[in-house]
Amino acid sequence: MVHVGADSGKNKTAGATAAADASLSPSKQLEGMKMRLRLAPVFGLCGVVLAASLIATPAAAYIGPGLGLGVIASIFGAIAAFFMMIAGLIWYPVKSMLRKRREKKAGGAAPVAEATSVAAETKQPDAPAN
Repeated sequence: MVHVGADSGKNKTAGATAAADASLSPSKQLEGMKMRLRLAPVFGLCGVVLAASLIATPAAAYIGPGLGLGVIASIFGAIAAFFMMIAGLIWYPVKSMLRKRREKKAGGAAPVAEATSVAAETKQPDAPAN
């Protein structure tokens, strides 16, 4: 017994896909083609890396403790530099905001640190005692 509906389901799916592609506007079809073209080099690179890793042989090399510790120190240094960069990008705007808020509370007066340094510069030395 031949089941007629099984084969027609496949054709309906293929026909529906073709109809969906035909119903898209030309600009949408062009966007889809551009996306596929942008992803083609990525897939090609993945294929090359996969092929190279499958045919690569193990190296008979020795990595001593000096080189290993140097690599570990470089990795920690890069991580620390990244977090310091993030902290700097966050801290300086916060610092200027706090300074503006402090000046606003003081009524536009000079901060205490500047006022004490100005007072120290204008102070007259005492006359020598005879």
